[in-house]
Order: sequence, then C-alpha cells, then structure tokens
Amino acid sequence: MSVDNLPDEILLKILGLLPYDDLESAFGVSRRWMRLAGYPLLWRNFRLEIKFDEELEENYNLDELFTKRPFYQRIGSLDVEVVNEETCRTLAPKLFSTVVALGVEMKKLCIWGDDWSCITGVPDLTDVDTEHLVAVAKKVESLELSETTMSDFQLNSLFSALEQEHGNLKYLDLTNNNLSSVNSDHLANVVKHISTVVLEDTSLSKEQLEKLFLKLATSDINLKSLSLIIIDMLLIDLTCLE
Repeated sequence: MSVDNLPDEILLKILGLLPYDDLESAFGVSRRWMRLAGYPLLWRNFRLEIKFDEELEENYNLDELFTKRPFYQRIGSLDVEVVNEETCRTLAPKLFSTVVALGVEMKKLCIWGDDWSCITGVPDLTDVDTEHLVAVAKKVESLELSETTMSDFQLNSLFSALEQEHGNLKYLDLTNNNLSSVNSDHLANVVKHISTVVLEDTSLSKEQLEKLFLKLATSDINLKSLSLIIIDMLLIDLTCLE
C-alpha cells in the first residue's frame, strides 16, 4: 500500500513522529502533505529560534518567515537571541508588528542576550510599538524580556494594560529592567494575578515594594512564585503589613 493511500488520521500520526526539520520538508511534497504537515497541533511544541546578529540584514523579511511557512504561525515558543544591539533595535519593531499583523499564536516569547559574551548588546526594544508589545503580552502564556531595554512609557503602558486584562499570561520575567517609574498600584495588581513573576534587579522603590506586599497580604491572589533577588528588602516598612 502506498503512503498516499493512507487516511489523513494515520498520516497525521506518522507525521507527528517526525523531527521538525523533516516535518518542514514534508510540507513541500504535495498539496495534501502541505495541508497535513501544516496541521497546527503538530507545531504546538515547536521552538522557533531567531538570532539578531550582524549577519541578519536590516531589510530581513520577517513577514516572509511566517507567510512562507504558515505552520510557524501556530508554535510553542519564539526564542530571540540578541547578539547585536543595532540589529535588535531595527528588527525588534518589525518582529512585533509582524506577529500582531499575522495573528501569530505562541505560548512563549523570550528575547534575551548572553551576558557572558563580549559581543552581545543589550536587547533594545524602545522602538517597538507599545500597542504591539501589549497585544503580544496578552496573547502569550510566558513572556521573558529579561536584560532588555524598554522606555518608561512602554513599561507603564504594559502594566496599565495588563492590570485591566492580563490575558493568558502566567509567567512574566522582567529581570534587569528598570521598573522604578511604573505606577505602584498597576505593578501590584498585575503581579498578584500572574502565577510566576521574576523581578530581579528591577530598581523597585520603597513605595512600590510596600504596595506590592500589602496587596499580596490583603487580596485574593493567583501568584505562586515571586523572585525579587538583588532588591533591597530593607526598604520595606514591615508595619505596612500589619
């Protein structure tokens, strides 16, 4: 019996056993295989990796990356490694706008730089459209933007929007972002609703910390884990929790 004679259900099970590289190759075999190999459930755990380095040209077409491979529009995670700051500054806005425009669905977005690499620049997201940043944050379950640079306006807009509707977000990592300008109430109300929050080395003020802990002590919360390493806990007036 030819493989082409197998019913869709059996062929999907076979395709589900293939490594992602082979699954992507199967996409080009025929129209039927294109339809089956692009089945969203086959790609739900796929991790798409992009490296923002000197070799990635400023006119790199991120739109084509997703439109020529439509199965990339329904993935498990998008992992962006930043090796060159200038490349990130140019392409990060295009990445967010493409993800929003095409309705790319993913469980996790991670943008990071390797601190131990002397050629790595800080991931600069200051030119990312704030509405796009918020839209992506509400759609993913995990948002990791540690060691990035965002403007005060972006950060305040992000927390203000997430306070009103945190969407699917269950994990938030903003390590080494300066959050000292973020409204204390917005910060506290967002943190209490998310399962895991990492705010290490974020320059939180005395007012922000006290409001945060007061909110956590007096409200119904979904928070299960909060990391505040490299933050001066001596700033907190413990009487505010009494």
